[in-house]
Amino acid sequence: MPLSRHAVMRSYLLIFGGVFLFSSVLNLVQLWHQRTDIWWTPPNLAVPLKVSGDRVRIYVRGEPLEEVVTGARLQLGGSPGGALLTPGDVTLRFNNYDRVRANRLIVAASYGVGAGASLVALIFGILGLSPRRERQGQLAE
Repeated sequence: MPLSRHAVMRSYLLIFGGVFLFSSVLNLVQLWHQRTDIWWTPPNLAVPLKVSGDRVRIYVRGEPLEEVVTGARLQLGGSPGGALLTPGDVTLRFNNYDRVRANRLIVAASYGVGAGASLVALIFGILGLSPRRERQGQLAE
């Protein structure tokens, strides 16, 4: 016995809504439970002080760190003889989480829209609602 068009549409809405709702919610949960400490520059890719000027400026008593280090006025305490720091001794790591967070909002919004649309399809399938076409030549009563 073939299924009616209404039963096929209801089954489609139930399957479509359930699968996409599950995947959208799963993606949202995964997105919000992602570690936030992974967005730091890796230690082996740390940026030298000279190159980092367009992203960060560090000051020591009001003077740029690069000038203090270049002028050999900064010593590393705790080492024998108080070794002077050179510009090559200073590297910086950046936390790029602020940039990633802005992009995550767009992704989260799209997952939210997908979850909402899937939920509507699932509800339509549960309630048995589906678009109906009227046949030409018949009056709707």
